[in-house]
Amino acid sequence: MEDYREPVGLEGKLQYHIECQAGDIAPVVIVPGDQGRVEKIVSRLSNTKKIAENRGLITYTGKFNGKPVSVTSTGMGGPSASIAYEELINVGARVLIRIGSVAGLQEYVNEGDIVVPYGCVRDDGASNYYVPANFPAVPSPDVYSSLTASARTHGREIVTGINWTHSCFYKRDPEYFQSWSRRRVVSLEMEASALFVISYLRGV
Repeated sequence: MEDYREPVGLEGKLQYHIECQAGDIAPVVIVPGDQGRVEKIVSRLSNTKKIAENRGLITYTGKFNGKPVSVTSTGMGGPSASIAYEELINVGARVLIRIGSVAGLQEYVNEGDIVVPYGCVRDDGASNYYVPANFPAVPSPDVYSSLTASARTHGREIVTGINWTHSCFYKRDPEYFQSWSRRRVVSLEMEASALFVISYLRGV
C-alpha cells in the first residue's frame, strides 16, 4: 500500500520547480500565490536571503521575531500551488500558511477581515487527483488554533467557517455562487483545499 507521507520527487535534493534543497527552507513557510505579496512579506523579515526564482515561484528565507521563516509564491490555482506544496515539504517545510485574497460570500464578511477556514468545499480539481470526492479538506487543528488566537491577540476581526475552493476565476453562473452562500459558506478562493489535503497526506 502506498504511504502518502513518502516524498513525491527528490527528498532533500534540488527540486524541479522551486529550485530549493534541504537547508534552504525554514520549517514554517508562508505561501502566497502572488509574487508581489512575497516582496511585501519579506519586507517585514530580517536577515533575508533570496533562495531561488524559477517559473514564477520565488523563495526567500529570513527571520521574524528571531525565528526562521521562508516565503514562497505558488502561482494561482491548485495545480500550480500543489507543485510548490509538495516540493516545499520535500525539502523540510513542516507548517505551510497560505496568505491570499478571498471573495466573501456572506454579508458579514467585510473588506480587511481575516478569513481562517476550518474546512473547504473541494471544487478545485487538483485535490481530486489525491483523494476521492468524499475525503474532507481540513487544516491542521494546531495551525488553525494558532492562527485564530494570534489574530485575536492583535485585535483583528476574523471570520471562521467553510471556504469554497474552485478552479475557475471567471465562472459565469450566479446561481452556483448563491447556492454555496445559502449553505453558509463564508469565502471563495482557489488554493486552500489542495493545501489542506496535501498537508494532511504528507503528515505536516
